[in-house]
Amino acid sequence: MICTKRLKEAVIHLVSHKTSVQNIAKRSQVTRKTLYDWKQELVGEELPSNMSKIPNSPNLEDLKDEVIVLKRQVYQLRMEKDFLERSTDLIKKHEGINPLNLSNKEKTIVIDTLLQYYPLIKFLIELKLPKSSYHYHRILLRLPEKYAELKNRKIIVSEKVIRRLVEKEKLIVKSVSKKKHNSYAGEITPATPNIIQRNFKAKVPNEKWLIDITKFSVYSGKVYLSPIIDCFDGAAVS
Repeated sequence: MICTKRLKEAVIHLVSHKTSVQNIAKRSQVTRKTLYDWKQELVGEELPSNMSKIPNSPNLEDLKDEVIVLKRQVYQLRMEKDFLERSTDLIKKHEGINPLNLSNKEKTIVIDTLLQYYPLIKFLIELKLPKSSYHYHRILLRLPEKYAELKNRKIIVSEKVIRRLVEKEKLIVKSVSKKKHNSYAGEITPATPNIIQRNFKAKVPNEKWLIDITKFSVYSGKVYLSPIIDCFDGAAVS
């Protein structure tokens, strides 16, 4: 049916209910059935019969913002789903596992398989994984395994066997022993004469004074106690 101006005006009057159906049909020179057929063709059945009660359409910008939010939510859910599926496949974790409970090494293994689909920063934030820890485990995972050749040949060797072979072949393991730190750098001034000679007794007060330094470790740091003791009666002079 060709949509003419007369047809549109008739349908508008019909759905607005401002004029009776009989008057609209008479004015348009058609039957009531034809009038309703026009309405069905133009607006369908979804449109309410009373157009005055139709709520205002939402703003186009609001709809665009809502679409953006929904897309972000879908993206987030898809990323979480993919991570859980890879966790199940790679590290044999059951589907109900909480990704936050995985070790940093396990998180790194799964993340590396999904970097072609999602940015690294998203995983680091969601999994609360420090970037330094991620790169540390990534380097470790790329190092060649010490026992890879034996595993490929399906040879199982115990530690005792290895130690016995090392001893038999007189193999020397090169290792650097860590030296203990010692802050003592030696005497910086000439030593004073030993006048006391371990005789800590005095016959009269103030004949011999001794000094001692004691270190205490406290919450805020270190505290040093350095009293002066009179050898006559053991009293603290200062």
